[in-house]
Amino acid sequence: MPSPDKKLVYLALEATREGSASFVHVNEIANGLRAQGWDVTLVQPAYARFKKSPPLPVRLLWLMVLQIKMWACWPFKYRGTVLYVRNHNLAFPTGLVARVFGVPIFHEINGPYDDVFITHTVLRPFQSILIWMQKQQFRWATGLCAVTPQLVDWARVQSDGRPIELVPNGANTEVFHPDAKRPDGLPRRYVLFFGSLARWHGVPTMIEAAASARWPAGVDLVVIGAGQESAAVQRAARTQAHVHVLGHVPHHQLAGYIANAIAGLVPIGNPGRRSGTGLFPLKMFETLACGVPVIVTDFPGQADLVREQGCGVVIPAEDADALARAVTDLAANPELASAMGRIGRDLVQRDYRWPVLAQRTGAFIDRQISGKTPG
Repeated sequence: MPSPDKKLVYLALEATREGSASFVHVNEIANGLRAQGWDVTLVQPAYARFKKSPPLPVRLLWLMVLQIKMWACWPFKYRGTVLYVRNHNLAFPTGLVARVFGVPIFHEINGPYDDVFITHTVLRPFQSILIWMQKQQFRWATGLCAVTPQLVDWARVQSDGRPIELVPNGANTEVFHPDAKRPDGLPRRYVLFFGSLARWHGVPTMIEAAASARWPAGVDLVVIGAGQESAAVQRAARTQAHVHVLGHVPHHQLAGYIANAIAGLVPIGNPGRRSGTGLFPLKMFETLACGVPVIVTDFPGQADLVREQGCGVVIPAEDADALARAVTDLAANPELASAMGRIGRDLVQRDYRWPVLAQRTGAFIDRQISGKTPG
């Protein structure tokens, strides 16, 4: 039962849709906080329920109206509540109002400033003002939560030393586990990529690796997801019999595909140097939770974890030959792959389950607001 003294509004201006990493993160943290006794209200744009977002000008207006409505209701509906904001430039009005009225406000940081300009190139002419708006939000915050150690260091500088906590991505170990049932129709031996088929996720490297002479015979590539590189993946599947494209699979059904793979592929690239502040992708933790080793590119965060724990293989970014060799090595050494997978599963069970991460979030919020009365 929620505690009357522990009320929190989780503001997510990004449209979080089922199957996306943002949807998983927001809902797992919210549910974990509820399990600790927090009364959590999730506030997000109504178009998150739509399959497709409206045009950008409509979205911008919608986000402003959403924040105005939230604050108009605050004295009657949310008084005595902590505000937790998923990092967004346009949450600036919320940051300002929270500062003026003394409402404790926390920001969840999932990437550096440049992320939004890589995804939405149309916003680049407004880069300076949008970065200033975000930086001010950090400096006004009661506290910050960041998803990688490198982002913690970055945010500490950007916020002039505001309190900050590392709260990485994780996995639901009740859904993602080694005993997940094998779906019908899969090849006998395969490696798996799942997620958005974005260029920076390393899809071109993966396609090139699958076509390489170094790719092991008898090992297929299974691809789950959709996105800007879908056409390229479909072309590869038409010309290479060992490449299979399954399209969209509901998030809660992914575990069976992961748990029966030789390895999970996380060949992320580095457009705009966005990977320099560290990567802890959701798919890495969900793969490890299934007891399957990961093949990751050599960027801070993911590479550090894999090297230190011995739960997979680290390769250079955008190196198709290295990816093919890593697949070959794991396919040829099933005992090694199994040992890596067990290490990964144990690691996630111990440190990266969502309840553990939500507890860390709640404890951090408690520490920062102790002795303060929410506005």
